[in-house]
Amino acid sequence: SRGRHAEALRAFLLSQATARNPNTLAAIAQLYDALGQTEAAFASYAELETTATDASMKERATYALRGLSRRVAALAVETDPSGAEVYLARDPGARMCHAPCRFAVAPGPQRLMVRSDGWRPAEAGVDARRGVEVPVRVRLERVTGGVRIASRPPGVPFRIAGPNANGGDR
Repeated sequence: SRGRHAEALRAFLLSQATARNPNTLAAIAQLYDALGQTEAAFASYAELETTATDASMKERATYALRGLSRRVAALAVETDPSGAEVYLARDPGARMCHAPCRFAVAPGPQRLMVRSDGWRPAEAGVDARRGVEVPVRVRLERVTGGVRIASRPPGVPFRIAGPNANGGDR
């Protein structure tokens, strides 16, 4: 019954928040699907596909994603550098994933925000369509800057030390 599925889902979500486990994640994905929450099911199976160490578990997740992908609008996000945080612009407080990743969104125009420490944030627009997994590639630009050093009296010698100083570790 729907009520028992929802109750089981709450218990599995609590368990997964306490101690991450691929079997629990698989159960969560199945329950989301049974409850008709296809976007959440897709997200759970996508996470399982990338984090499971067992080959049969990965294969199960991949198979489930193929079936769900016909029912959702999905994005496959890659970033340069890899590992950047991906957000939907309409909800910048809720991180979707760390790239590379896959997740489902509502069909229609979507705007992604991508952030990573030491890199300028970037945005990408995409038209998400049900039944299609749209690839999105976002390249971030490294934050750089300069330093101007002045001394009194002029001409006082100085030295820069530390990791990456003058291109090396000194």
